[in-house]
Amino acid sequence: MSHQELKTSPVSSCSRVVTDLNMANPGKTKRVRTIFTAEQLERLEGEFARTQYMVGPERLYLAHSLRLTEAQVKVWFQNRRIKWRKVHHEQQTQRVNELRQRSLSSLEDDDCKEPEPGEW
Repeated sequence: MSHQELKTSPVSSCSRVVTDLNMANPGKTKRVRTIFTAEQLERLEGEFARTQYMVGPERLYLAHSLRLTEAQVKVWFQNRRIKWRKVHHEQQTQRVNELRQRSLSSLEDDDCKEPEPGEW
């Protein structure tokens, strides 16, 4: 095998580790992004909807049933929680901005009104 060739070994049915045998970095491994199947994602999303934290025997069982490593399931849940927080934060910010806009519009409308008799 020449130094240009790549050696791969299966980690799961959906990902692999690639070892670059380049002379500049002998033995250095690079983790390739895991590509989850639609079925795996459906199951992971369902479990996330049930609980945002998957630990211990529950995570081990899920990983085994999906033919993934426990580390892959752990990282998926970490990344999914980050995505959830980001989306949740954006929604909250949007709601606050909408409320501010309504409040400002309401104040502007009140400033433009002629006072009713007896409101002076």
